[in-house]
Amino acid sequence: MPILYETICYFKDPQRCNAEVKRIIRENGTVIICTVNKDWEDFHPSPYTYRYFSAPELYQLIKQSFCEVKLFGGFLTNTLGLQSKIISMIKRSAVRFDLIPGSLKGRAYFKRIFVGKLMLLPHEITEGMSPYEAPIEISADEVNKKFKILYAVGQK
Repeated sequence: MPILYETICYFKDPQRCNAEVKRIIRENGTVIICTVNKDWEDFHPSPYTYRYFSAPELYQLIKQSFCEVKLFGGFLTNTLGLQSKIISMIKRSAVRFDLIPGSLKGRAYFKRIFVGKLMLLPHEITEGMSPYEAPIEISADEVNKKFKILYAVGQK
């Protein structure tokens, strides 16, 4: 089963990529495409990408090549606490005024200021390291600002 994780936005022609995925998977095969939600309020585009998708746009793209398509949202936006709201406001302002650093080193420094010390990932991922948040099925007919990540599951 092909999984395209955070890649569809890097293709100049996502329809062509979609058609190629359909071509290479088996009959009744499944593809999972994961991408950042461009409608998330704290979304910040990378200068190295071609296009980001909303939930309805991602659905329409995958529906061009796959019979059955379901959309899911992952990682609910956290705007409940005052600290989260303040950090969100600062981040959106930084994006609006083009203050986000361009280098990965600069972005890591920026994250340390607002998120705290970054942790290195361990060499091995094990069961129970982090709580699991199951993706939630969402409508393909409307823009969704509740989730940071969108998942499209297409069945051939």
